[in-house]
Amino acid sequence: MKRRYLRSLIAVALLVALWFAFKGWNNHKTREEAQKAEAKTTEKILSVPSGAIASFTVRSRDGKSFTCDRQGKTWAIVKPLPVAADPSKVSTFLTSLTTASVGQVIASHPSDLKDFGLAPASETIQVLTHTTPQEFTLLVGDETPTSDGAYAQVAGDPRVFTVSDDTKSSLEKSMFDLRDTRAVTVTTDNIERIIGKSSTQSYTLAKNPEGVWEVSIPPDVRADHFTVDGLVDNLQSLSMDSVVAEKKKEDPQYGFAKPTLTLQLITPSASQTLIVGGKTKAGTYYAENSGLAPVFTLDSSSVSQFEKASNDFRDKNLFSWDMFDVKSFEVTSPKGHWAFQQDKNQWKQTAPSSKAASSDDVNAFLSTLRNLDASSFPQAKPGEMGRFGFDKPSYTFKVTFGAKNQTETVDVAQSGGHIYARRESDPLPSEVSQSDLTSLEKAFAKISK
Repeated sequence: MKRRYLRSLIAVALLVALWFAFKGWNNHKTREEAQKAEAKTTEKILSVPSGAIASFTVRSRDGKSFTCDRQGKTWAIVKPLPVAADPSKVSTFLTSLTTASVGQVIASHPSDLKDFGLAPASETIQVLTHTTPQEFTLLVGDETPTSDGAYAQVAGDPRVFTVSDDTKSSLEKSMFDLRDTRAVTVTTDNIERIIGKSSTQSYTLAKNPEGVWEVSIPPDVRADHFTVDGLVDNLQSLSMDSVVAEKKKEDPQYGFAKPTLTLQLITPSASQTLIVGGKTKAGTYYAENSGLAPVFTLDSSSVSQFEKASNDFRDKNLFSWDMFDVKSFEVTSPKGHWAFQQDKNQWKQTAPSSKAASSDDVNAFLSTLRNLDASSFPQAKPGEMGRFGFDKPSYTFKVTFGAKNQTETVDVAQSGGHIYARRESDPLPSEVSQSDLTSLEKAFAKISK
């Protein structure tokens, strides 16, 4: 009885295993057949690599057209007039064209192409290639009733088929869409000097011999490199909103006689001056670049990001060290002189007496000191530091840090109810808040008991 029961279990197990094996094979076969069917039914509109395309012409229903030619490794718009093309935009356009596929075939032999918006077409794309076919023309018509695509036809093939909405939007381009619309074309990494002027304020930024940005007040003072780098990045991405005229011409409506903003960009080999004029009716600004042919417009937000004053670029950080890099520091006040040194990750006071110091309290003080920033910048000249109390500073903070034992020294002084601070290397002072000084004094009191 037991043997018969065991045989039954084995037989059932074998049947179950065979069933799962068959089901897995059947699912695999189904997927394989579906993939083959999909590959068979997916038909590319233009089966050539984008690198084989020599030129293309795009014509819209209103008759406007432009032609783009491959010139070596780049592209140029050659008709209706020579204009630089944006290589990345052209590349994206060609990729969309050569990867687009035929959707649903609507009519094999349509009686009237007007029913699909193909006579005339919404857009006609004519292509010349270095391969087969040497000539190719795609007509894109009206949207489908469901608005999820458009009708299309290839010249020489009577079929009317659909293309996806993504294909339609990626191929419907104007000359402006594919042209180089950079408002600044100098290599921004090579800019050594930026001079900005508006009706009420101005600034001059220059790289010193070490390649570090400074603000010329004058004299030259430290610049906040994050702020300057941000401005340079904005210059690199500054783009035309539209083209008003392909060639510069004098026109009072542009407002170039009394510009809103002038930006002079100087590199070792070239310079460009961007002039922003008056506002258009749409709220954008007329603009021109000395190195470019057209008069164009810029978005108002693009213009406002360059309307700054010298103090907007000054470095508000009085110190630049990192907490983990500090090796020692000194504090001098009318009450005396204190010195602290780190030894094997432990802090100790070395002057006016030698004793252990609380690492937590020292780190809290250093954190407060590092966060001592300028709240504003008073008008001053290098020779008048006494006017701000620096002939007798209230505090002097000296910090040694880094593998090369760099030092940074900052004096804090009080005059006329204001508190000023000046880094030893800075020719001009800055103002700091009373609350920041109070916090610093409290933190110092804990380590100088």
